[in-house]
Amino acid sequence: MSFLLITGLPGVGKTTIVQKIIKDLRTKVQSLSLQGFYTEEVRDEKGERIGFDVVSLEGNRGILSRTKAGMNYKVGKYIVYVQEFEDFIFREVKQSDHTSLLVIDEIGKMELLSRKFEIFINNLICSNSNFRVIATVPLKTPLKLIDKLKQHPKSRTFHITKSNRETVYDDIFQSTKSLVN
Repeated sequence: MSFLLITGLPGVGKTTIVQKIIKDLRTKVQSLSLQGFYTEEVRDEKGERIGFDVVSLEGNRGILSRTKAGMNYKVGKYIVYVQEFEDFIFREVKQSDHTSLLVIDEIGKMELLSRKFEIFINNLICSNSNFRVIATVPLKTPLKLIDKLKQHPKSRTFHITKSNRETVYDDIFQSTKSLVN
């Protein structure tokens, strides 16, 4: 198991980097099998952020969170739709020996409200397989699972800032390309 982790403050461009890596891998690497998802902001007609969706690498969408009231799981002002997230992720992401790279954007507070997702990530960490993962994780978090992931012996973490996000991209892409070849 090998992990490339992208971390940084919210809004620094972690998801943008992941999306660019996916695009570049698909055009530059032959016979590549990608699985996974990324998160995308959802904005209202005024341009205000009202939540997040999860988007599979095939373009299918699912709800992760919204600013509506009345649900059990909450992170900040967002209600997390745990069941919808689980249904989407485990329908869209099928772990396979033929998968070159698993893309997970993000392993964070909202996603880890799902016990099934937490178990899935923990199983990846403990696995002895040759599975390869690129994931985004929060910079600072009290979540022990993320610390465990960052400290994994086959884990490499890239810290993204607004000042380095352009220059560090090539290093992340080359590391990802080496991982899948």
